[in-house]
Amino acid sequence: MPGHIDCYLDCSSFYSYAALVHLRKNREVLLSHDVTINLIPVFLGGINHGSGNKPPWTFPAKAKYSKFDTARTISYHGLPDLQPAEFFPPVTLLPQRALCFIKSQYSKRHLRNMAKYL
Repeated sequence: MPGHIDCYLDCSSFYSYAALVHLRKNREVLLSHDVTINLIPVFLGGINHGSGNKPPWTFPAKAKYSKFDTARTISYHGLPDLQPAEFFPPVTLLPQRALCFIKSQYSKRHLRNMAKYL
């Protein structure tokens, strides 16, 4: 039975990056089971603003837990130890718009290749 995964990506989101790496590592296995992957660029800051949500690090308990969860995610996925940029939050709207343009004008392969640079 075919399957489908929608992967919502924001280039400033650590968990978007971890999900993308995981899907990339397992792409051939997923394709062998007829699972398609749809990368969807999103602007998480706009979603949070529109929904009234706040980033998890603005809540003390979530910020404290995030240190453990981030380390566990890095270990599980074999990711490099990533640190937020000194200018956090980064200006990500333009890269997200570029990904949307690439998705609308080019093949899925082009979007997958560009997403490697997030």
